[in-house]
Amino acid sequence: MDKSNVDEVVLVGGSTRIPKVQQMLSDLFDGKEVCKTINPDEAVAYGAAVLAAVLSGEGNEKVEKVVLMDVTPFSLGIRGVEGQMEVFIPKNTPIPTTSQEIFTTCGDNQASVEIKVYEGESRRVRGNNLLGKFELKGIPPAPRGIPGINVCVDIDADGIMNVSAEDMATGVKNEITITGYKGRLSQEEIRRMMRGVEKEGKAEAKNALKKYAYNMKEAIRYEKIAAKLTPNDKKKIKDALKSTEQWLSSDKLAKADDFKHKMNELERVYNPIITKIYGG
Repeated sequence: MDKSNVDEVVLVGGSTRIPKVQQMLSDLFDGKEVCKTINPDEAVAYGAAVLAAVLSGEGNEKVEKVVLMDVTPFSLGIRGVEGQMEVFIPKNTPIPTTSQEIFTTCGDNQASVEIKVYEGESRRVRGNNLLGKFELKGIPPAPRGIPGINVCVDIDADGIMNVSAEDMATGVKNEITITGYKGRLSQEEIRRMMRGVEKEGKAEAKNALKKYAYNMKEAIRYEKIAAKLTPNDKKKIKDALKSTEQWLSSDKLAKADDFKHKMNELERVYNPIITKIYGG
């Protein structure tokens, strides 16, 4: 979602009474006036009361028409064979929700699989938080890749998560229920995790930019391409590469989005030129 898609900015929490906070929010949303018609000290309690009325079936006709959605604060998934995060439910998915996927074994005659459930945004599970684990036993002997194991992740309106795994050939099944915040992340752990995710994303974006710039440099040295480049095109590419190299060596505080922006700048210079050469 882009900030232009936001219809209204509602202040929640007493700290939003600070004039500087209100001004910064307005500036962030291109001068949009922030909503002050709701008491920021009571907003959360008010919303909780409305949600309680909706879930219990109480309240008047206006309450019955209210549609409230909670979302998952982090992506939820299981550990893949090589330690990657297999995401079932992405971050900010409205709940209740259900997702399922078919997995298989990675070894011949494998009789069991371990299902580990994680939350977090890292592509590797070691950077995420382990919520729980269980084992599915009784898988009939078969070559690897043959058994079908249906893994299902279900979250209800109360945020209770059920994860199940079922062997599709025999119906053998096991599951785990994760309730409340037992074993969940503390605020400090959340901050630490997000810093780790940002660092990981920055490293990937930086490496991608360096690789793209290197490939550009090598391409214009390639005889068949160099011969078709006009002097003006060659200058454009060299200037873009020089600018990128200078930026990489000087901007130590750049974030992942900054590296992606620089990549887009290179692509806007290089892609039309190379398309002209090969596409005609």
